[in-house]
Amino acid sequence: MSSSNIPDTQTDKQLKKKKKKRKPRSRKPSEVQAVVFGKNWTAERARKWLDKRGWKAIKRVHKTSGGFLRYRLKDPDQFKRFIWKSTPQGVNFVLGFHT
Repeated sequence: MSSSNIPDTQTDKQLKKKKKKRKPRSRKPSEVQAVVFGKNWTAERARKWLDKRGWKAIKRVHKTSGGFLRYRLKDPDQFKRFIWKSTPQGVNFVLGFHT
């Protein structure tokens, strides 16, 4: 039996519907809003870490009451919600979500 004799289970229209492309997002779903360095980091070491990765703080370092160093990369008013991600090296990321 040739392939042309095999009945189609789906029409071409049905296949095209399944492969419908999503609209590209105009903004990223999340971005790093701030980087917070642990108590064992100095301001100089933290600044070098940021510079090495091409990140620039929008304000001066904020020393928190807990002894952490916070560098804001984006204005928090741009985001609707936030989460905190920690690393074993004492570098913490505040991720902001637009939705």
